[in-house]
Amino acid sequence: MKPSIVVYTCLTGAREPLREDQLVSHGEPREQFVAFVDAPVQTSIWEQKLMGPQERSARRSARYIKLLAHRHIDAEYSLWQDANVALRVPLSQLCADWLTGCDLAVFRHRTRDCLYQEAQI
Repeated sequence: MKPSIVVYTCLTGAREPLREDQLVSHGEPREQFVAFVDAPVQTSIWEQKLMGPQERSARRSARYIKLLAHRHIDAEYSLWQDANVALRVPLSQLCADWLTGCDLAVFRHRTRDCLYQEAQI
């Protein structure tokens, strides 16, 4: 059975540890934490998926996972989270607050509010 909510991140070069202080739900639906890594790291809550050959840089490798998550994650909802960030709000609450009637939620850009303007830049 596929998980309904997946939090995912990418950690390359093991420059920092995976954050273990995530707010983990104990009811339903329960989120799954998945870390795409280039080498195994110590963790108690993150399921690790070894990445294949690296792109030209660690940054590009992480962006590949971030932008093409649908190729690697099968879940009703997914949330990209930088490896140095900890979840402090129940993910089911975020989904209910921001995804009701929507397929995608993103942060508001600080200077532009038009996708076409963003594409030109």
